[in-house]
Amino acid sequence: MNHALKRVLLELRSRVEDPERRAANGSRQSPNSGELLSLVALPRQHAEELLATLQPASEPAIQVRVLSELLGEYVQGSQLFTELGRMLIQQGRPVTALAYLDEAVRRHRNSVAALRLRAYALIKIVGEMHKAVLAHQEALAIKRDSKIERRMLMAMHYATEFSPEDIAQEHFDWGDRHGFLKGPAIGTRKPSDDPRRLRVGYVSADFRNHSAASFLRPILENHDRTRFEVIGYAANAKQDSVTDELKRLCDRWREIHGLATQEVVEAIRKDCVDILVDLAGHTSGNRLDVFIRRAAPLQVTYLGYPNGTGIRSMDCRVTDAVTDPPGASDRLYRERLLRIDPVFLCYQPPRLAIPVGPPPAASAGFVTFGTFNNYAKISREVIAVWARILAAVPDSRLLIKSTGLDSSETRTRLMSLFEAAGLSNPGARIDLMNRVRSTEEHLRIYDRVDLALDTFPYSGTTTTCQALWMGVPVLTLYGRSHVGRVSASVLRQMALDDLVAGSEEDYIARAGQLGREPARLAALRGQMRPRLLASPLCDAHGFVRKLESLFLGAWRQVTEPHSREHDAQGEAPPRRLQIGGTRPAPGWEIFNIAPAEGVDHVGNAKDLSRFPDRTFTELYASHVLEHFSYSQELEQVLNEWYRVMKEGGRLRISVPDLEVLSAMFLDRKLSSNERFFVMRMIFGGQVNPCDFHRTGFSRAFLVHWLRKVGFSEIRQVKRFGLFADNSNKIRNGKRISLNVMAVKRGAS
Repeated sequence: MNHALKRVLLELRSRVEDPERRAANGSRQSPNSGELLSLVALPRQHAEELLATLQPASEPAIQVRVLSELLGEYVQGSQLFTELGRMLIQQGRPVTALAYLDEAVRRHRNSVAALRLRAYALIKIVGEMHKAVLAHQEALAIKRDSKIERRMLMAMHYATEFSPEDIAQEHFDWGDRHGFLKGPAIGTRKPSDDPRRLRVGYVSADFRNHSAASFLRPILENHDRTRFEVIGYAANAKQDSVTDELKRLCDRWREIHGLATQEVVEAIRKDCVDILVDLAGHTSGNRLDVFIRRAAPLQVTYLGYPNGTGIRSMDCRVTDAVTDPPGASDRLYRERLLRIDPVFLCYQPPRLAIPVGPPPAASAGFVTFGTFNNYAKISREVIAVWARILAAVPDSRLLIKSTGLDSSETRTRLMSLFEAAGLSNPGARIDLMNRVRSTEEHLRIYDRVDLALDTFPYSGTTTTCQALWMGVPVLTLYGRSHVGRVSASVLRQMALDDLVAGSEEDYIARAGQLGREPARLAALRGQMRPRLLASPLCDAHGFVRKLESLFLGAWRQVTEPHSREHDAQGEAPPRRLQIGGTRPAPGWEIFNIAPAEGVDHVGNAKDLSRFPDRTFTELYASHVLEHFSYSQELEQVLNEWYRVMKEGGRLRISVPDLEVLSAMFLDRKLSSNERFFVMRMIFGGQVNPCDFHRTGFSRAFLVHWLRKVGFSEIRQVKRFGLFADNSNKIRNGKRISLNVMAVKRGAS
């Protein structure tokens, strides 16, 4: 260390120890401008010594003021404060870093480096996501940078101040700035030209020990290799044993980290990939640059990001009807939504043989709430709600576990926010834990939690699944958009609707009620793992069949202009859709809620969003409509069927005839077996959740609903003569089905 720097640090130390010496320096002469410039150009190896010199002034504002007054206004100094801010962030001291970076910006208003670091420091401070987004916007106003833009997009999901429409518009704007085609578009392959399997390429920077692996592994394992060839495009810099495992699950594998856009695009085109799947969105390491170039005929985004991409060359996004309800959510995306019901995820539980622990309240004598979500998801609103829950359940405790809680600043910040929210002495009620070394140790900590509290507006995904696996029920708040509804989707497919709150007040009430009923929590603890394993979330085979059905349906739409025979007028032949069937028939595509041989499309009949408007000339549905409730679903279903039909198209619909069946049931001569048959036709077989009848139809009631959505020329017929199904069934000489034909009116 040179003499000038020693002299500056000595003076700085004296001012920290005795602030009054700033006004009267005694016999010691203040550093001259040359010596101060040596501080501004401080080598990085001496920066820690400078911070240590300032440390006795424990308040960040005092540290900054002492250093700032020493430098004076005649020394620019922004770079010094910026570098010290960077170092403080690396040390896990974001609150102190923010004070230094504020001073850096004050000294140089247009310093891009200082503005970017200031925005990043705010991300690291609990409860400051709104300010973080505004700081990112301030930095971007000086200089556009795609990395900063993507970080801002991600940060917006954590802040309650931004509406779903605000966030969607920012994504659209990003897509308009960056998502234009920078190279020639690729031509679409004709399926008839090459009978090979469809090639699906998965692009991810998370082919490693990452939470995404729990959802990606079962997909790669269960793809039907007779119909699909799977190629992995790994964009991750780090590799581990999970990378090796995922690599073995792919038919082919390419490392693309660090490769230029054109290199990756050419490799994908050379591989003749049909469907390219983005698993990153705007997260770190993504390769949206490749998708912008239209590397494959069909491009889909899925899994790794809680929103759309905003780029026009991304064709589809995989989701479900809980996280993205049909009609209400579609406007928030550039991509067409492909919905897998009841849940868009497939979870593979940990392979560790860890049993569910006993209810902790039984031995502790109090209920422990817990959250293992990243602390960035803990908004001020969440803290206010959790503080009220702790107040409502006396003696209860809250365990917060997250990476980054080894920082004393972050821990102090969290406790101060709880205190500001009205929780007195939060240290006596809240336990904070940093990340632990192993997955097994992490999962064992769930043994200390009775009820997991989900975060909002950004809900959990992996943490929710892990909690349920370890027997811990999860309480969530149904949010305003996809990012806040993932836990709700997971819970509802397990029939745990009681754990999904509709508002903050409802969330507090449900948490309070559960917290005061440890016996109920203990009962739920014993149910969570079995229910999870028996749910669609863990049915990897069934899920992948549905995913493949979505891929195939979207692929047909991309290739249809090339693959269909055309008539003399140049128009494609009519498409016909049978809803609810399983037996193939010439000229008919089959849509069913469950995968089976011969089924072309798998999904819920109330969501045909995979099909564009006016796709089918004929639609047939036998004993399907009664499965939907008249109060909430019936109109939605019929509107959706109406939408996918061409003008002049014909609807054939068959439902159990409630009037005929009711008269049969009241016939005293009916045998018990026949009576049971009638009950099944009225109420459904009820052997699974899809086999319950929720609406009964008379002719007048069915006609009313068909007319309401726009169908005309409605008439009842005895039989259709198309398929051998319940529409033709006769019992005791009576036709038990109400068969109706209707026509979609032409455009007026």
